[in-house]
Amino acid sequence: MENYQRTDLAAESYGLEGLKRPGVEQIAEQIKACRIYRTEIFGEEAAKALEKPIGKYITVECGNIQYLTREESDSCAEILAEELRCLASASLGRFPDTDTCVLVVGLGNSELTADAIGPFTVSKLTATRHLREHEAELYRALGCSALATLTPGVLGQTGIETLELLRSAIESVRPDLIVVIDALAAGSCERLATTVQLSNVGIVPGSGVGNHRGAITRETVGVPVIALGVP
Repeated sequence: MENYQRTDLAAESYGLEGLKRPGVEQIAEQIKACRIYRTEIFGEEAAKALEKPIGKYITVECGNIQYLTREESDSCAEILAEELRCLASASLGRFPDTDTCVLVVGLGNSELTADAIGPFTVSKLTATRHLREHEAELYRALGCSALATLTPGVLGQTGIETLELLRSAIESVRPDLIVVIDALAAGSCERLATTVQLSNVGIVPGSGVGNHRGAITRETVGVPVIALGVP
């Protein structure tokens, strides 16, 4: 555990270990009310120092989400949606369309508030994959991608590793892209319910609190993986 940092946020790790370090760059920009940090790790030494895989990380600071007005909330949602679309397009090599199948996985324990962001988010989504086959006209009218969802729970609830369940689902669903949603660890309380991080490197469930499970990455599941998390 030497030099272990309890944060999943690349922007925080950059401030602690990445500043002026070769192999990592970060730029910041303001879009409406959101502050966005784009961190790219491209060197092995930097990846080791920051304890983050090589790849791109987008950190969006929205302000305290529970106190946003409807207009501010909608604006932040639009910004996050655009960032997600850009990551998805880069991962797929094309813009997602009606021929694209996306599997959204909500990681975490739905019975534990601090870990419920994944299952809770997935519960708000509308699955459409089945409509492509059984309600083709409706599916075409919707003009969306084929969306399937999965809430695998945690090892203590199921006795099955998340990666095992996910591989079974992938074999059946055969998605083009996986979006994994999870609670993140942050080094600052000011990050709680104010920050969203997206990345194209996948995720290691439990890594933020030292309870590493099987990594969910393109290398382990054979499909591009986008991770979305909130401290």
